[in-house]
Amino acid sequence: MLCSIVLPRLASSFFVIAVVSGIISMSTSQCDPFKTVTLYSNFHQHLVILGDISYILYLIHWPLITYARFMSSETIFTYFIGSMLFATSIFLARIGHDVIEKPLLRICNSFRNFIVILILLYALAFFVPPNLTPTTTIPVAKNDTKSGSNNLTLKFWDTITKFDVPLSLPQKWTQKNDIEVTNKIRAEHMGGLYSFKRITVKFRPYFLFYYEMNGTNPNATKTALIIGNSFSMNIIATVSSNPLFSKTYAIWISDLNFPSNDSFEETLMEKYIKPLKPDVLFIVQKYFQKYLYNTPIDKIHEKKEFKYWNTVLQKIENYTSAIILNKEQTTFPYDISQDFIRRKTKNLPIVSKIKNPKKSPVLEKWLLSLNCSKCQFFGYREAFCDGDFCRVLDFVTDLPLFRDKDHLSPVGLRYIKPYIDKAVNKGLGICIN
Repeated sequence: MLCSIVLPRLASSFFVIAVVSGIISMSTSQCDPFKTVTLYSNFHQHLVILGDISYILYLIHWPLITYARFMSSETIFTYFIGSMLFATSIFLARIGHDVIEKPLLRICNSFRNFIVILILLYALAFFVPPNLTPTTTIPVAKNDTKSGSNNLTLKFWDTITKFDVPLSLPQKWTQKNDIEVTNKIRAEHMGGLYSFKRITVKFRPYFLFYYEMNGTNPNATKTALIIGNSFSMNIIATVSSNPLFSKTYAIWISDLNFPSNDSFEETLMEKYIKPLKPDVLFIVQKYFQKYLYNTPIDKIHEKKEFKYWNTVLQKIENYTSAIILNKEQTTFPYDISQDFIRRKTKNLPIVSKIKNPKKSPVLEKWLLSLNCSKCQFFGYREAFCDGDFCRVLDFVTDLPLFRDKDHLSPVGLRYIKPYIDKAVNKGLGICIN
């Protein structure tokens, strides 16, 4: 029974995987799930393929439909593409049944044969075709004095970290430098610029990360506190470089939303916000809460979560002069910098703009309806998007503006900085011509 059910499906799944991976590998699509998922380790790639095999034992048609989303340059899944791929998957499944399943059914006439063939099939996953191997990561060695390429990359990196210096590519800049600096973007501090002394505190099921940074202006008198998830960490360099701030504090928990409606808010208030009394408090995060997207707009004010948000913000207002919140993040359907590395390595064309992701009117209404007199907002779409398209490459250097699907790269921080500074000035009542 096992042989007649599992083995033919398993063998056919290999056939479908081979065809799909071949199509995607030969295409010029921005997304390639066989490459973008596993950048650093061959072993991880084997596990991904094994996972694919396990997933499609009984769902042989669906991988093609799933991967169809990645095969469109604009990531638009149309009915035409869906029908064509569904028909193709049926066709492939039929071929797999006649060419693979039937012969295996004849061979697999005992449990021993079933185990042997099963082991052989899974072992095939460790023989990955060359076109599916991960893109080679080109390291940037700080102490490498022999490589002029590395020295040029590191020199340019120093320029990236100085917001007041216009960006331009040095002479003798090569494709290798593009890849080196993008690898550095991926490796450095979630797209941030500086190496901070991090204090990790165990907080219930979470780990709370705490940073302190001195400002760039010795005459500055104000302080800033940033709280949120990894997106708050992403903009630390942008905030700390503001000449208004003598010191910037940062507190974040990965994948946690604020407010979380538990003791986290109380801990922040008692241990950090009240003692520090920052002049400006930033709440920067990616919004994961489902109620921010599925609540009817006319019911927002009735939600207990909305009332709790107002309660927390009104408490915070007693200890700060301004509260800066971000609007909805721009989340793209693929990893921007990883796709950049892949395309540079394979000499494929790279688009500088992609379709503007759909925004949530519920989240926008929710944020604008908050009863917070000291709140100001900055938006990612305002910085990167113009109408139907968003810029993902810098127009001067052609380097990625995003570290991954949504976190900014150090180059992208230059785009968002004016909007953050404007929100700070408005919150503090500073008039700038």
